[in-house]
Amino acid sequence: MMMVLDYPSVHDLRSGSSVTGFPAKMLGIAMRYAGMPQPPMTFLFHTLPRFSNPSTYFHARKDCPDEARGNPLHSQLGYLKSEFLPDYHRVRDECSKQKFLVPMGDLALWCLTGDKMLDHRGTILYWNNIRVLPTHNPRSFLKDHSLLPVLAMDLKKAWQESLKPRSVFPRRTLHIVENPGDMHRCIDACVKSGSFAFDVETKAQQITVICFAPSSREVYVVPFWNPTSTFSFKDELQLWALIQLLFLLPLKRVAQNATYDLTYLGAHGIHVPGVVDDTMLMSHSNEIEWPKSLGFLGSIYCNEKSWKLMRVGKVKDRNKKDE
Repeated sequence: MMMVLDYPSVHDLRSGSSVTGFPAKMLGIAMRYAGMPQPPMTFLFHTLPRFSNPSTYFHARKDCPDEARGNPLHSQLGYLKSEFLPDYHRVRDECSKQKFLVPMGDLALWCLTGDKMLDHRGTILYWNNIRVLPTHNPRSFLKDHSLLPVLAMDLKKAWQESLKPRSVFPRRTLHIVENPGDMHRCIDACVKSGSFAFDVETKAQQITVICFAPSSREVYVVPFWNPTSTFSFKDELQLWALIQLLFLLPLKRVAQNATYDLTYLGAHGIHVPGVVDDTMLMSHSNEIEWPKSLGFLGSIYCNEKSWKLMRVGKVKDRNKKDE
């Protein structure tokens, strides 16, 4: 396992160490929490960026000279300057000899996979059949101390995964409810499980999709707005009646940001009595500083991929907040 950082600080260069000062102390705390030894570290760039601005490693697209247009391209910063190509290839060569990589910073992740830290922090990616788990740069603690528990959780996951010969991701069966008979099978599965999670998708103030998960391996999807097929009026009425029946059963219910879902269900005439366990509120009561989005919680508590990026559609829809 090896950590890859973007570039050193002035203090790092003076001391000759990878991480020094307050960031080093915070990184040490996170590694002790993860129960991991000190792994080898390397930098993508061994020189400081001019004016402490990482964009100075790159040519802006519109001002890029012809000789650099074949260099690696960063989607936001532009083409890598030719003088830094040896660093780029050196790091990739060093990393190709490792079994598990932890890029600590956006540039380090870009060098290996071309992805963004914002989209993939805390989730496992693959580069040349090598597992990669990106996380925050230790120097980010200087601006935001609340990132320490996030880094600690990321390193704990990285260390645990690095000890395994391969990473195993959850496999699920997805059932599309096409008629009331399918909904009956969904209810039977929820009753057998004794609990279910639910999620509501909306558009134009209407419920478009409702999902029910009786277990972590099985999901039933009720697509009320389906571009390829529609329910008959009779079937749709039966489906809503069965959904109401499911919510009236004495089962444990779980949702993320349940207030949102319950508001729309109530507006559609669905009564949900009793208590609903809200994962957003439960996490917020545990770590009040953490973001509350489902994507963040999935990266912390589960071994999930970045499922938001699997959506087909506009970027604003893929990255919409679910807090």
